[in-house]
Amino acid sequence: MIASFLLALSFASLSSGQDLSCRQCRGGNRKCIGDVALQAISDEDCAQCTKSGSHWTWPCSVDGLCWCWDSTKPRYKPAMSSGYEEAETKPCDIFTEKMFDVIAPNAVHPYTYEGLCDVIDSLNDKYDEKIFKMGTLDQQKNELA
Repeated sequence: MIASFLLALSFASLSSGQDLSCRQCRGGNRKCIGDVALQAISDEDCAQCTKSGSHWTWPCSVDGLCWCWDSTKPRYKPAMSSGYEEAETKPCDIFTEKMFDVIAPNAVHPYTYEGLCDVIDSLNDKYDEKIFKMGTLDQQKNELA
């Protein structure tokens, strides 16, 4: 159960405020690339998505198939923005070790409470859209539930 949670967590992708559509993906360190997890696609296939009017043709017409990557950041597809402000309360201050132990009483490294909190903190340090750390305290609790 914990392993599947961590796997889902890794796919949750965490936003860096990047343009997922590639429409504004021009200049600097930005490059429109393909999401090979969704379909066999090359970065070259997605290069056309930066051109005006290309959003009507494949692959640009398939939501999320191509996304704008800032090459100064890890190559992880960012999450869509939640529209919420970053919360001050850290996720592991809400989801306690006692709660974790109820769900996974026999957890072993690396799938421990400490390991989970380390992964969440590490990913949240890298992206603008945080895991379990956006919005009000109630919204955070709902996301964790």
